Amino acid sequence: MAQTTFVAESVRSQARELLSQSQGREIVATTLVMDDGSELVLPEEVVAMIAPLIAGLAHGEVRMREVPEELTTTMAASFLGVSRPTLMQLVTNGLLESRRVGSHHRFLLGDVVAFREARRATQAEALAALRAFDEERGIE
Repeated sequence: MAQTTFVAESVRSQARELLSQSQGREIVATTLVMDDGSELVLPEEVVAMIAPLIAGLAHGEVRMREVPEELTTTMAASFLGVSRPTLMQLVTNGLLESRRVGSHHRFLLGDVVAFREARRATQAEALAALRAFDEERGIE
């Protein structure tokens, strides 16, 4: 079950300021400084959760929910940011693994995360290629 936490106005204000300063850029890495001065680098999966957390703090409400290891079609589609028909097309085309439970499909969280990361990497490569193409032609 989701846990809702309401946030003090001072924290909301700080979160809004962070969002303003980020100017739409993506957080890609962060380090925690411990009380003894040592540092811990956060794993990418944890870093990916920081931006939505800051946005939630800025708006005053944060909802946290544990994600199960097996996802329904609705949950998997939401996680990927696609419609359920698009998700099922990915399954039909062999791009995403699923298993059948009666007439329903279930997805392993690890498979869905791996697909999302691969798709993001492909998008980043395409954007880099487009930028290189523009630079070769002197287009800015």
